[in-house]
Amino acid sequence: MGGIGIELRRLRAEHHQLRCLSDAILAKIAQPSADAAERLQPYWQEFRTVLIRHLKCEDWVLYPRLQSSMDHELSATATHMFRELGGLAAQLEQFDTQWTATARQHDMQAYLRDMQAILAQVDHRTEHEEQKLFPMAANADAAGKMATSRDSAAKDVMGRNGVSRRGGAHYGGGPHGDGMSLGLDLMPRLA
Repeated sequence: MGGIGIELRRLRAEHHQLRCLSDAILAKIAQPSADAAERLQPYWQEFRTVLIRHLKCEDWVLYPRLQSSMDHELSATATHMFRELGGLAAQLEQFDTQWTATARQHDMQAYLRDMQAILAQVDHRTEHEEQKLFPMAANADAAGKMATSRDSAAKDVMGRNGVSRRGGAHYGGGPHGDGMSLGLDLMPRLA
């Protein structure tokens, strides 16, 4: 397995880390107390930090790469899955905006419900990626189908020392310009 294998191993390790943090958060939620928000906050902040880093890797790098694969089934699957599961960044931003410390104190049950919804969405996405998308990507890589037309174009503009002669990648509002993934404009607020 080429470079995609290394990426997939790292993403799977992050999936595991997100599941462990999610389990810890759910265990804390199951033990109601007056200071629930304070007890959850360190777990939630770590979960959120790992998720943001993870979404940057998947939404900005992995999904665009898979969508432009020469393996048409992989490309179509990645496009479909991203459209179906790619809204996590927007959900996280909305959650962070809505649930200030004051709002959490005012309606703890709704806060916890919304937090559980995000955890469930992350679990759903990682499950689908590991069951379907990642094996397809590994198979395409093994068959030599991960080279893309974008890779060919990049080789055409690379100098002798491997430095691009034109500007860097454009990721602005997500790989499709649809605002479904973490855009550069969103990063200072979430990071």
